[in-house]
Amino acid sequence: MTFFERLQEIIKVDLKLDIHLHHLINFNFTRNDHSPAISYQEPTKLIIVNFERLSADQQDEIKSLIKPSINNENKLLLNEKAKETLESVDLEEGSGDERGLLDFYKDKIPQDDYLALRAALHLRKRFRAGASRDEIYLMRTQIIKSFPERGENISKLCSSGYFENWIKTVYNIMSVRPGFKKEDFVKTFHLFIDEGAFAVFVSEKMSPDDIKADIERERSIQVRYGVPDPSVLVHAIGRSNIENANMAFYDLKEKYSHLSVQRSDDMYIFFARVKFN
Repeated sequence: MTFFERLQEIIKVDLKLDIHLHHLINFNFTRNDHSPAISYQEPTKLIIVNFERLSADQQDEIKSLIKPSINNENKLLLNEKAKETLESVDLEEGSGDERGLLDFYKDKIPQDDYLALRAALHLRKRFRAGASRDEIYLMRTQIIKSFPERGENISKLCSSGYFENWIKTVYNIMSVRPGFKKEDFVKTFHLFIDEGAFAVFVSEKMSPDDIKADIERERSIQVRYGVPDPSVLVHAIGRSNIENANMAFYDLKEKYSHLSVQRSDDMYIFFARVKFN
């Protein structure tokens, strides 16, 4: 039984909501004299539970329900700033890879980013399962609303598989170095997330021409959206990938006279910002 179903059972009410949309619902717990015990706002997909209208026994039951729902593999996510439930996400039916990925990142990235990643993985799972366009749109909108700073970029990187390969690989390389600190990785992780919308990730299958084409494509997107001073962050791991990236930069400089490249070469982890102005 889901958190939502148990809540309805405690309050003895049936809101008659589509059971398939329960993972889209926000919960807010409040106290006031003007609202019913439980109400639902369709535009924001928000269920409001008014403790003022509940008996002491009902309040105790709900309070005892909330904590296990949070602790049980984080199925119930709470937005601590708003003191409200973000969503009920059940990953028990997800693949072992999804659960393993969450276990890997649990204590390595900031908590809000971890929660956003959980939501993004659930979105990806529903998309791959053939969920409706409306459901996917609502889920993506909720992630952006709940994590306005970085949720959209985390969702995009997750949908492209970067948490499984790129970001995880960078951590594994950094973590075996002498004197490694978690803060070192977090700093690099922030760079991935903050710049992920306009970044090129160099893979072994990419030639210098492929890298050049991807950089120019990212630049054209920025120009189209009116981004001032367009620049593209390029990531590469491994000697051959770094060499191919440098060859692409050389070709780009012949085409764009004002182009500049700011490199940050950390052994086999390579970042470069390509500026066109």
